Amino acid sequence: LFAFPSRWAGAGGTRRGAMALECPIVTAGRAPLLETVDAPTAELVTPGSADDLARGLLTALEAPGPARARASAARSRFVEQFTIEASAQRTAALYGRVAGVGARTEARHG
Repeated sequence: LFAFPSRWAGAGGTRRGAMALECPIVTAGRAPLLETVDAPTAELVTPGSADDLARGLLTALEAPGPARARASAARSRFVEQFTIEASAQRTAALYGRVAGVGARTEARHG
């Protein structure tokens, strides 16, 4: 079980690590943390609320089936969006759009 109740953290490297390991995640439900995980992939808790953090931890520990399902969904999201390969593909596609590669290819074949 990975608990990340931070109110100030940004990019999400530690959450991505937990996602890669298919570890159940309990985290604060606020931006920018929600750019990495959301309700289908983590148990979200109210930022700054110790009571809600305790509730989220107990929920994950006492209901392992749903916690495992969220962890599996998080792993799938990691593979789709956060691996080096997925990041490289998105970067190459962005560069292609910026350079107009798609438009030139369509013009030649269209």
